[in-house]
Amino acid sequence: MRTRSFRLLAALGLLLCVVGSWAQSTDTATERSIETLKKQAASGDVKAQFILGMDYYEGHGVLQDYAQAVIWYRKAAEQGDAWAQVILGELYQNGQGVP
Repeated sequence: MRTRSFRLLAALGLLLCVVGSWAQSTDTATERSIETLKKQAASGDVKAQFILGMDYYEGHGVLQDYAQAVIWYRKAAEQGDAWAQVILGELYQNGQGVP
């Protein structure tokens, strides 16, 4: 279990570095309202879907909810977002937000 947690944290750490570099040139999750993100994500914006997944996973601006994180990561993963696919796999492996 510790190995799985470590791998998830390592993946999230790497992901945050990548997202951090992307966020320097665009709006960050903290600058957008959750409602705006939800509208963008619902319209198919893969970056908004990914950010919502992170927000729900971490409880950033919303109550922490792994099931909601899975929903948004899955939407991003289905559009080919590789990091969403990795994190979604880790959530399934750890049984977080899934039966």
